[in-house]
Amino acid sequence: MQFFREHSATPVPEFSFSRFVGIFGLITVNFFIHWGVNIRLLFLIPGAQHFGKIPSAYLRYVLGFCVGFFITMILGFFAREMRDTEPPPGVQYFPYLASFMATSFILTLIELTVSQAEKSELELEKAELEIAQLLAQQEQLKQQIHPHFLFNALGTLQILIQKNSSKANEYVLMLAKFLRDSLYLAQYDVITVKEELAFLENYIQLQQMRFAEGIQYDIHLPDHINQKGMLPVFSLQILAENAIKHNAFSVDNPLKLNIDYSRDDHLIAVTNNTSPKYAKDISSGIGLKNLQERYQHFSEVLPKIESTDAAFTVRLKVLGI
Repeated sequence: MQFFREHSATPVPEFSFSRFVGIFGLITVNFFIHWGVNIRLLFLIPGAQHFGKIPSAYLRYVLGFCVGFFITMILGFFAREMRDTEPPPGVQYFPYLASFMATSFILTLIELTVSQAEKSELELEKAELEIAQLLAQQEQLKQQIHPHFLFNALGTLQILIQKNSSKANEYVLMLAKFLRDSLYLAQYDVITVKEELAFLENYIQLQQMRFAEGIQYDIHLPDHINQKGMLPVFSLQILAENAIKHNAFSVDNPLKLNIDYSRDDHLIAVTNNTSPKYAKDISSGIGLKNLQERYQHFSEVLPKIESTDAAFTVRLKVLGI
């Protein structure tokens, strides 16, 4: 009771607006100085460093609290100049408690911000790596096409040389043009339907050098699809090559390729009549598999394959429509 009687007699300083503004200003200045000091320490002592066996983050925490207490002590000196009376015992320690709480809050906020920034940076690096891997995979898939085509083209050239040398020379010139076009188009992942059709027609003309009227084709696509629609590069050529490889045909019983468009689902249908060879080639499935894997990079709608005794159809999603 004696303690309460002694301190109840301690005069309480009268409230004044100027005193309130002064104390509030010191508290605000103290907080922002704490904030600035800890931000500066963050740049001076990065979290990835070590000082001996002590992680740099721990050293930064200790310095942050020490500097905070030192600043509070200096500001406390100015605060005492604003008071007319001595504060009750124990009150003089409140600024240091407030400094500890402020520094703890600031350090927590900084760590959360830094952690979120590092997480975002890791996610960005991961996304960039995934994109690089997808591009590399896409390039690898495109490169699979050329050896497959060249193998067949060289086989055709060998047959023409044996049967008709002048026609073989013409074939070489057409083949050279075709390869120049393929090298140019290979730098793109997708091209317009018009470009793909032109490339397909060049390919069919090469095949007609060998098979004459044994290969026929009809194309029925709207102009706006040709101009604005996009397809993975070499997609139609792969389907034509697949049809030629797996079917028996002749001038009397030609292989017919039909390319149509469905407005309802924006699909291009490539259809060929089927006449299986008696001695079937061993199919690696690389053509259709390549096409399906490349489509995964551009669309959720993968090529749809329909096979009957009379016809084989592959439906391709038109990109960009």
